[in-house]
Amino acid sequence: MGASTIPDNLRWTVTIDDGLYQQIKTQEAFWKLVSLSRMVNALSFVHVPLKDAIDNSPASLRIRFNAFLFAGALVYEASLRVDELGKDFRQLPEYVTLVAPFRTPEVQRLIQTNLKPMRNGAVFHFGYEDVGATLSELKMHSVSFVDGVGPGVTNMHYSLADTCAMAMFTARGQEALDVLRPVAEILVQQTLSLVIQFLRNAEAFIGTALVGLGWRFVPVGAVPDASK
Repeated sequence: MGASTIPDNLRWTVTIDDGLYQQIKTQEAFWKLVSLSRMVNALSFVHVPLKDAIDNSPASLRIRFNAFLFAGALVYEASLRVDELGKDFRQLPEYVTLVAPFRTPEVQRLIQTNLKPMRNGAVFHFGYEDVGATLSELKMHSVSFVDGVGPGVTNMHYSLADTCAMAMFTARGQEALDVLRPVAEILVQQTLSLVIQFLRNAEAFIGTALVGLGWRFVPVGAVPDASK
């Protein structure tokens, strides 16, 4: 739908004739597009704090840690679902582009070794057994359980819990934190690169698939400039 050519201040929508919508709303292929777009919404939401500049206050660290943890878990979920689209959309070049990154050995290793245990042990599930196994091996000294500024949970960060989650992510929890940090930084960059790539490719794929089903781009009007 040519998103790169849309003016910055243009409000727009993608819509379809009601009769055609009544036909496609019962089709499995369309359900898959709606499901994929839900994943894109969720990933876009958690990606915002990661690309914006944030200070190192306890609250900001909490936001940044958890935005990344959820982004990693969501892209793992996406890796489980993209192949399902092939039944209906494998003929589209945009689909080939969408699935290609997930097929590389490097990304498969990241998904299975790092994202899967993080997702299962610290993001979508909170089992104390996984926490216990990680803490038992993690070499830490001068440990802080929680950091904060003033009263109230909004300015607090349960730092030990998120450190434990990141140790699960690195899959090398038996090592000291100073060893884990550079490993984690490399894995974080790989994960964020995959997130950005997926968001970009999913947008292109969804746009092309919608056009094929009869949806159309409709300009609504210019958004008023709030600075004037």
